[in-house]
Amino acid sequence: MRITVAGLLWAVAYNLLWAAAWFGFMRHEWHAAAEAAGQSMPWTPQFWLIWIPMTVPFGMAVAAYLLGRRDRRELRRAALAASMVVWVPGTIGMAFGAALTVGIIVLDSVVNLFATLIPSALLAEVLRRHEDAWLEDDHSGSAS
Repeated sequence: MRITVAGLLWAVAYNLLWAAAWFGFMRHEWHAAAEAAGQSMPWTPQFWLIWIPMTVPFGMAVAAYLLGRRDRRELRRAALAASMVVWVPGTIGMAFGAALTVGIIVLDSVVNLFATLIPSALLAEVLRRHEDAWLEDDHSGSAS
């Protein structure tokens, strides 16, 4: 249950950061790039209806990794490592996916970097500060 709740919170934070970036400055860049390439926008409402729920397992994976750390002092480093596991494949996928400009790939990659790092770091800090509320007795052997 803890992994699910933490994963949902991670996904909410990730998607809120993405939405802020999208409505703040990315939407214009993507529209301009799609128009210049003569393509339609890949980010349709149908895409978002699939993508947003798919971010929950990403958050659950980060949460499970963080909850599995025995040394609470290492949570920040663990959050960075977990974020990289989510971010690197996404960046590689963007680079080899659709015909995108380098500018769009870099912009998207940077936003994804912050959108994965910030929720992971926040989750690590919550776990570090409120260890007793999130962690079961070490003898239970369960992190779920």
